[in-house]
Amino acid sequence: MLRAPTAAADPVGRPAPRRRRWLALSIGAALLLPAGSAALWGLGRLEDLARQRFDRTLSRSLGVSVSARAMHLAFPLGLRVHDVRVGEHLRVRRIEIDARLASLWPPRVVLGAVRIVQPRLLLELDALRAQSRSAARARGPASAVTSALRLPAAGRQSRALAPLAERLTRLLPRFSRLLRRCQQHQVSLHDGVVALRLLQPGRPSIEALLTGIYLQPRVGGALRVILGPTLLRLPGRAAIELASTALELDPQQGTLRRAALLGGRLRDAGPDPTGRATTSRATTSRATTSRATTILKLQSGRLVALPGGALRAELRATGGTPDGGSLRLAVELPAGLLRPGRVLLTLRHLALEPLAGLLHLDSGRLRDGTADGTLQAWHDGARWRLESALLLRGLLVDHPLLARNTVGPFDLGVAGDLTFEREGSRLASPSLRLSTTAGLAVELAGTLDLAAGGRRLALRVTLPTSPCQQVLAALPPGLAPKLTGLALGGEIGLSLRIDAAAGEFDRGQVALALEPLACRVLADPPAADVHQLKRSFTNWITNADGGPRQRWTVGEENPFYRPLERIPAHLRAAFVVAEDTHFFDHQGFDPEQLRRALFFNLEQGRALRGASTISQQLVKNVFLDQQRTIARKFQEAVLTWRLEQVVDKRRILEAYLNRIELGPGVYGVEQAAQYYFGRAATQLTPLEAVHLAALAPSPRSLAARFARSAPGRTWMRRLHLLLALMQRSGNLSPHERQRWATRPLTLAQHTSGGD
Repeated sequence: MLRAPTAAADPVGRPAPRRRRWLALSIGAALLLPAGSAALWGLGRLEDLARQRFDRTLSRSLGVSVSARAMHLAFPLGLRVHDVRVGEHLRVRRIEIDARLASLWPPRVVLGAVRIVQPRLLLELDALRAQSRSAARARGPASAVTSALRLPAAGRQSRALAPLAERLTRLLPRFSRLLRRCQQHQVSLHDGVVALRLLQPGRPSIEALLTGIYLQPRVGGALRVILGPTLLRLPGRAAIELASTALELDPQQGTLRRAALLGGRLRDAGPDPTGRATTSRATTSRATTSRATTILKLQSGRLVALPGGALRAELRATGGTPDGGSLRLAVELPAGLLRPGRVLLTLRHLALEPLAGLLHLDSGRLRDGTADGTLQAWHDGARWRLESALLLRGLLVDHPLLARNTVGPFDLGVAGDLTFEREGSRLASPSLRLSTTAGLAVELAGTLDLAAGGRRLALRVTLPTSPCQQVLAALPPGLAPKLTGLALGGEIGLSLRIDAAAGEFDRGQVALALEPLACRVLADPPAADVHQLKRSFTNWITNADGGPRQRWTVGEENPFYRPLERIPAHLRAAFVVAEDTHFFDHQGFDPEQLRRALFFNLEQGRALRGASTISQQLVKNVFLDQQRTIARKFQEAVLTWRLEQVVDKRRILEAYLNRIELGPGVYGVEQAAQYYFGRAATQLTPLEAVHLAALAPSPRSLAARFARSAPGRTWMRRLHLLLALMQRSGNLSPHERQRWATRPLTLAQHTSGGD
């Protein structure tokens, strides 16, 4: 039987062929392993040296610290740089550089592609320089970058930005030349993130978060920019979210060729609880879903080239709800200018309630309403001009300055022109017309100068002659509830002119003319019929501190009631000179006091001083509340006008002195005399009388003060001034004034319940 030869050994004792091959491989491996290890060690050392050279070169070029965690050579020709850090602001996950060998000899390497993967830039700027705009126009986009980043050094981050901006400015021309030399897609940026926070002294910050940023060169030198989810948080609670945006730029000319907007929304959301911009994707997604109210959903946008190099940007959006209406925004950008030259906003049944947060109505709200019409703005280099033609329907306003309750629904038309001159800080309106669906129209015209050195206001308000009942019917529901049922006949026309300058408000001019004032009352309102003040009346007093209501009667059944003849003349005179010097001369209103109060409040920027006469105070105390609202003042004016027609002056004064609040739960001069001095009003001295009169503006707080301490020098000077006014009005002789001005004021000791 024949057997196949074995491979163990040949007849002469030499190794078999397979064994020889394994032996050769083993010997070769033993010889090559040290050489391979040495090659790999040398490659690693080369990568480490290259990384160090990379760090040193860029650090010197940019003027800030640059470091990379690792660098690897890629096959066949390429480089990968990992975790690059540039200063405190820029992080790059990876930079990929690919090349190809153009020729073997002489060796020549050509750049193939550069990819910057996931760069993250976080900037916190202290302020913005207005000069950046002029620098951009004068010296081009590179200088604009420098001007925007070269800011006042107010922190470590800002100090690092200035040298970085200088280096970037010098590198921009090189980068532009590199783009021109590169082929399509050779230099690109992938999935970048930019977080930017602009801090302006004394103002809320503006924050921006841009994610998913891609930059890709295109054929012809253009640069395509694609932005993923973008968040812009404006001062206050407004935020703009863009789902995706595509731009095409010309980096050589610094111009925008095309643009497209692929959805987004404008929302009203609370401020970031951390107060800082963030680059976290998770944080961004949470922020977009946290109690945000969608105001507008951005549907589309485009950029259109106009003759002469100008551009028109158009934006279309719909309301955040199915019936929220829509808007169209068109902005024209003149060639070479950063400021728009023309803006057109078209509204179609746009819901206004979500805009309350954007308008900073924090203490009140616009609860409902829609807007239709157009707003146009032009800029001619020196001023802005705004033209409006709007119709606001179904407005529901809830604001403490207007009324305690919700006012509306009502319609309001707004039509007219406004101009704003930036150089002189001057706001002017040649004509602004406010109209209602009831046919009532009010015309406003005037100027407001805010130039350096002061402010100047010139305002004219005109109400054309209209039926009195039409004016009353045009009032929004809820603005004058106490006037419900009031019926008027006749006609009225109004002309109001205000002219004043800061620092000269005491000499400001107010001219009010009611021509004709032929309104006559056909029926008084049941809830505020002033006829009841001619006789004994009772009303309920609501305590300001929230306590139970108190029933108070001005009549004989009240033990503290005193007819006018039983109130001393000097006590009556004290209240007249302190509260309403011209009480017996005017018809319910004191024009001079109104003028002084108006200009004082204008100068202070808020309502600090009133000008209510005794008649107005009686109406307020009996029929209205103590809230400082437009609704209360309007109702007070109408009811005071009617009171002066129905009730004589002596009865008005008598009711006032028996109803006025002079302390915690203290009403009328008789109860006040017993509370503060322990005796009847008929026994009060002139000094004690002026003390009671001086309490009228703030009785509760003053009563609490005197319960803790005796009257001081400032208070006594106030009382001596009132004594002097009583002498000047003929209600006190010089001898009596001198006598009581030297006497001390002694108050009864008790514990006040005031606030």
